[in-house]
Amino acid sequence: MMARPTLPARLRFITPAVALMAGLTLALSGCGSDGDTGSRTAPEEEITTIPQASATTPSSDAKTIAVTIAGDSVTPSGTSVKVKKGQPVVFNIQADKPGELHVHSTPEKHVDYDKGQSTITMTFDQPGVVDVEDHELDKLIVQLEVS
Repeated sequence: MMARPTLPARLRFITPAVALMAGLTLALSGCGSDGDTGSRTAPEEEITTIPQASATTPSSDAKTIAVTIAGDSVTPSGTSVKVKKGQPVVFNIQADKPGELHVHSTPEKHVDYDKGQSTITMTFDQPGVVDVEDHELDKLIVQLEVS
């Protein structure tokens, strides 16, 4: 009878660990993918969806930003706007079709807007630069400089 080859003692423990790590790497590599060409999204608990505000009068210290979306053009387009922490920011949106703004803050926000006039009010409590984009059009609308 022939002796069965055996692995050295240290390899008997390493081999299953390497196999487990490789399996976990493969399983986790797809997390967050939205099916596009490798783009990733933030975990669901880090995304806040903000409903549209009713037509109310903004406070006197609010920063109002008029946004026009027509066809594939957006105004403003990449403008920097300075705001203070906690200062209300009012987006008055005039759009020729419904869409969604992506606000790259912490947490990230997704804001739906309707065709026609929409008003959305937000505040930001963390200093830094916050990009506000229309992802469908792949356009940067404003960069809020929160201080």
